[in-house]
Amino acid sequence: MFRFKANYLKFILPVTLGFMLLISCSKDCENTLYEINSIGLTPRTINLSTGQDGPWNNEAGFTSTNLALRLDMPKTVLNPGSLDSDCIPKYRNNNKATSIEMFSNQAFNAIPAGEDLLEVCVFTGDGLNFINKADFLQSYLNESNFPSYFILFNFKPTVEATHSLRVVVEFEDGTSKESEFVEVLLKP
Repeated sequence: MFRFKANYLKFILPVTLGFMLLISCSKDCENTLYEINSIGLTPRTINLSTGQDGPWNNEAGFTSTNLALRLDMPKTVLNPGSLDSDCIPKYRNNNKATSIEMFSNQAFNAIPAGEDLLEVCVFTGDGLNFINKADFLQSYLNESNFPSYFILFNFKPTVEATHSLRVVVEFEDGTSKESEFVEVLLKP
């Protein structure tokens, strides 16, 4: 009986809160528009069991599974959106990103130098939950106020090499922003 109550409460509480939130936000709320100021890329280590990150050091001999590239995207808010307390903030990039790519001066397994490496990467905000490039572009780069996210390789390299990496984001108005090059030693 107690187990049933605990499971029932775990189900009912989120459903009730979600329903109340849906009812309270049924009206159209104005978007909070922002623009991405710049793109930064910083190599970090990540502990996938805790989601904690720390400094990366090429001389430390870390393998590529420890690498988390922090993608920094400082944003300027253009308008604050709806200030109505009944509205959940909706964030929208005023100049939508149409693509995001990461390039290296070295080949990575079957991907030649100069080709997009994000096809073999995942994105995470906490080191515990992961999304692919298409979802990141749509949901996080264009529709969130998160100022940074992490990029992790899905595969180990077959050959040890020092890669000069940079990220390029293209926008719907034809402009682009790119990070500075960062050098990381990728080890199998």
